[in-house]
Amino acid sequence: MKKSFEKIKKILNDLEKRFPYDELRETRAMENENLKIIGITGSNGKTTTAKLVHEYLKLKGKESVLFSSAGIDSPLSCYNKTDEVEIPIYNESSVINALNGAIKLGADYLIIEVNERTISKGYVKDIPFAVRAITNLVQKHNTLSYSEDEYVALKKSFFQNIPEEDECTCIYGLNTNDFYQDMLTLNNKPSKTVASEYFTEVKGLDKDSIDYLLYPTSDIFDTINGMNFGIKTKEDSFKFSTKLIMPFNALNITLAMAIIDTLGEFDENIFQEMLQSVKISGRDEVISFDERKIIISITCTPHLEILKEYKKRGEINNIKLVTGSFGNGFNSWLPEYKGTKFQNYVSESMKWAYQYMIANCDYIYITANDNAKTPIKELLEEQIKEVDGKIQYEAIESRQEAIMKALQDSKPGDVIFISGRGNRSMFCKNEQELEFYKDLDIVVRELKKREE
Repeated sequence: MKKSFEKIKKILNDLEKRFPYDELRETRAMENENLKIIGITGSNGKTTTAKLVHEYLKLKGKESVLFSSAGIDSPLSCYNKTDEVEIPIYNESSVINALNGAIKLGADYLIIEVNERTISKGYVKDIPFAVRAITNLVQKHNTLSYSEDEYVALKKSFFQNIPEEDECTCIYGLNTNDFYQDMLTLNNKPSKTVASEYFTEVKGLDKDSIDYLLYPTSDIFDTINGMNFGIKTKEDSFKFSTKLIMPFNALNITLAMAIIDTLGEFDENIFQEMLQSVKISGRDEVISFDERKIIISITCTPHLEILKEYKKRGEINNIKLVTGSFGNGFNSWLPEYKGTKFQNYVSESMKWAYQYMIANCDYIYITANDNAKTPIKELLEEQIKEVDGKIQYEAIESRQEAIMKALQDSKPGDVIFISGRGNRSMFCKNEQELEFYKDLDIVVRELKKREE
């Protein structure tokens, strides 16, 4: 690993000469020549997968640095490690902070969530990753910034032109047979595959060819209280349970296990312990209270249809949703998140989203999600048009009040799903003004009132 570490230091030194950076500086020099870097990309689930790997390694006693959108856990970061950061590798300075933080900590591992913008800007192209992993690949994931072909090409490029000297293993989460076949031909590095037993049956693949195969261990795979499942490797089979919800997270867990095992760090008991205790901030985060479930997440698809299935099985009663559309034109947003193109994108996405919400929940609390330059009344009116006469709803200008009202109106057995912001703490109130709070903060505050 010494050659890899020397390459990491060279990249860092070159960047520090060319780009200023403004994170906290430290004088520690705890270099670990065995530092390994893991890069995780994909359309969905990369944040959760990165967090799972990070929390496992820390539980095992390893020094791990994490750069993910759900939080940056690094000695050189000024961020709270449970705060959303949108794009963890945003520019050259964030690359410096990631590498420098890992070196100064004497870290064993640096885990980086790699999105398409990070790839397109070339910020990680020279990093000698020990593991490159992809959760899945959905062509229509980011049509605001890229065409479908551009998006797929960017994701694939993360696995192309890997230097011969880099000791790298590529791990592929399978979601379509076509992409699976393509991915395996992108490089000559060792590779491993992750898939569900269901996927292999649908696509006619040999399940014995999959390196990490997710399979059900009972008739009911997932419930509102968690999941029970198995993971089969070429040599062994394991059964796990977790309080994490949503069946797609089982695939994220399987990919996390594949990464950990590839690093030579897998221990069944520690992995199970991690699954019982781990929480992913703002990603399907569950708070149980007085026979109710409160779920905080970034998006509500496909979550609401999964909850609807739980309702059909009699696990829950009403599904109450707190959601809000974006405004336009906050002064520090990236260019692609301003102007007419973004406004049209939001408008079309909102129309589709409300059709989905109407079909899958019982009541909607309509509010804002960064109204920015758009007047709040105008933003609410646009949303009301999509639901009026189709579902019960209430429009509330203040997001904080909307969350409190949903909790106050709820009854035992209800699920209150709070969508759109995850664990983000900055709310763009108008073109230049910010408020600072997390949706979770409002929930905790309201629940404390109810306990008094």
